[in-house]
Formats: sequence, structure tokens, C-alpha cells
Amino acid sequence: MNRNSVSGSILSYSSATLFSRVASVVQGLVIIRWLEPGVLGLWLELQLIAIYGSLAHFGLLNAINRQIPFHGGRGEEDRARQVENVVRGVMLILFAAGLIVIGGMYLAGVTATERGRGVLALVFATVVTLGIEFHMGLFRARHEFGRAGLANVVSSLALILGLPLVYYWGFDGLLWRAAAIAAAGLVACIALNGWNLEAEFDGKATAGLLRIGLPIMIVGFGIVVFNSMDRVLISMLLDENAMGQYAMCFALAQVLALFPMAIGQIYYPRMTELYAAEGISKSLIRRCIEASALSAAIVAVLASGAFLAMPWVVAEYFPKYVEGLPALKIVLISYFLLALAAGPTYFVVSTVQKRRQLVALVLGILVTFACAHALYSHELVGIAWSRVVGAAVYVSGLWMIVLRSRPGVRSAVP
Repeated sequence: MNRNSVSGSILSYSSATLFSRVASVVQGLVIIRWLEPGVLGLWLELQLIAIYGSLAHFGLLNAINRQIPFHGGRGEEDRARQVENVVRGVMLILFAAGLIVIGGMYLAGVTATERGRGVLALVFATVVTLGIEFHMGLFRARHEFGRAGLANVVSSLALILGLPLVYYWGFDGLLWRAAAIAAAGLVACIALNGWNLEAEFDGKATAGLLRIGLPIMIVGFGIVVFNSMDRVLISMLLDENAMGQYAMCFALAQVLALFPMAIGQIYYPRMTELYAAEGISKSLIRRCIEASALSAAIVAVLASGAFLAMPWVVAEYFPKYVEGLPALKIVLISYFLLALAAGPTYFVVSTVQKRRQLVALVLGILVTFACAHALYSHELVGIAWSRVVGAAVYVSGLWMIVLRSRPGVRSAVP
């Protein structure tokens, strides 16, 4: 892999993804301006369904992300294609099962309440989004970042075009829009993949992929818990109004998490290929350092700009949300710290060191939880500082794993 290849991949994928994130933030700010903090807080709380429901693939999407580039690095194209078709078969079964559950919920009358309607809509969106994530993982694993970026753009356009639903119907408009965006995104992904619906239903192959992907997903579950700790802690310790006041933090997180995610995902297949060919090597660790240095530099600039500009922006255009400003200034520190983990996050997956990563995650989660309870009297400010301390613990743990990895070691991969 040469530098031009890396630069081209970053430009093609992150530029499209940047547009999607900017569109998401802009429309999010519009919604924040339209809605009262309490209503917005309910919506943000219900999004925990989508956050945790994204793991309902039981690790099969993790297997795709790892095995397709691994087999590609060894020239085993037939095995890579089989992985794709087997996982697609399971996704079709999960999709059908999800629709049955949704139908049952509707017949049970959950739509009688605002919260019940929210649960139903987000369960539907989550089921459909699993199909989107399947294709996005497939595109990235095959280095087809242009397709992945275009799929993000389609979803973003649907997000923007759905704003009138929110304007006219408020909370219920948010629900209808979420369902429509998921459906549009799935259709776009299938089209970009050539309308390929070829599937295999192979129990033995599925079990093998589960053995590979499930342990990785356990770590993924830890990452989801860690990243959603502020949302969970506000739900547990505070109220819907406080959740709404924290909305600006979530909005900025979408932008500041973009480059660590995009750059890490671009380096991940290449790190996997290097590991398959050489084991843990200096070139592999160098790729890890490059990913983190690039993402941290970008996030540092963006976070500094947000620190200076957001107090005026919020006071001028979002006066109902000024209570969240002190927390916003503090939580920016945690976003910078997490940018330093762009390389190590994917390094530990590529090198099959998920148990060590899980230890770092558990420590970060426990420290965040403990700090939030200790700082409970400070409300949102306490939540923000707990995120900073927890992020510092987790990122430090990841870099310890990278720096203590033994050169030349390579684990056997099925």
C-alpha cells in the first residue's frame, strides 16, 4: 500500500461521509431549534433502541469486516464470496423475524402512547438498518469506498427531504422520517451492489462465522456501551429535559467522530492484510500511528473552533438550550481523546487482541459510571467530566496494547 492509495481512499470516502455528517448536524440543529428540550430528550432517549439494536446481527457483520479482506489478502476470492452470501442469507432471516415482531407490537396496541409509537418506529428502523450495515461493511471490506460514500449521501438526502415531516408533525414526524430514511438507505445499498440478493443458507458456515464474529461483537458491545454512557447515565440519573439540554453535545459528536471512524475504517482492511501477511510488524504499527495522528490533528482543530464558537451560537440561535453549554465545553475534551484511538481501535481487531481491548473498555465504562455517580450533584457537568475521565482511561489502555504487542506474532485465523 502506498501513500497515494491511502490518500485517495480517504478523499473519496471521507468527503462523501463528511457531507453526510454535515447534513446530519445541520438538520439536527434545525430540529433542536424547532422542538422543546423535553420532547427532544424523549427522542434522544428512544434512540438507545437503535444504538443497541445495531448489534442484533450476533457478530456476523464483524465476521464480514474481518474475513473478506483477510481472504482477499490471501487471494481466496471464492471463500470471500461465500462469506458474503452466507451472511446475506442470515440477514434475510433476521429481517423477516423483525417484521413479525413489529407486526405483533402493532397488534398489541403500543401505538396508543407517544413513547410506544417511538419504540415501534425505532424497532422498524433498526431492523432495516441492519441490512444497510451489511452492505456498508461489504463495500468497505472490498475497498469500494466510493459506493459506501454514495450510500451515505442518499441517506443524508432522505434525512434533509424528511424535515417537513418534523415541521408539521413534530415528534411523530421524527418517527415517520426515521422509518423512511432506513428504507431509502437499504434500497440504495442494494442498488449499488447490483441488486445482488444471492444468499446461502449453510448452518455449518454460519456457525464458523459466528465463532469468528461473536467474540469481536462482544468487544463491539462494549464499545457501544462506552460510547452511549452519557446517554444512558442521563436517562438513569436525570430527566428528559436534561437529555434535551445535552443535545448539542450529541450534535457535535457526529462531526468530531467522523474522521476517527472514517480514517480507522479505511486503514482497517489494510492493517488486516498486513497482519495476514507479516504478523505484527513495524509497518502495521506505523499504519496504526498514522491513523491516530491524522484523526487527532483534524479533531483538535474542529474541537477548538467549537469551543470558541458554540457559546455565541447557542445563546443567539438556541436560547432554550443554554443550560447545556457548560457540559458542552467539557465534553469536547473527550472527543479529542477518542480521536487518538482511531488506529488502536482497529489494530486490536486486526491482530485478534479483543480480550485485551475488552479489559480497557470495561475499565473505561466502570470509571465513567463511578465518576458520574460521584459527580451526580453537578448534573450535566458531572456527566461530561465522567466522559472525559472514562475516555482517558480507555484510550490509554488501547495504546498500551499496541505498544506492548510483540513483533512477528500472528494468531491463526479460521
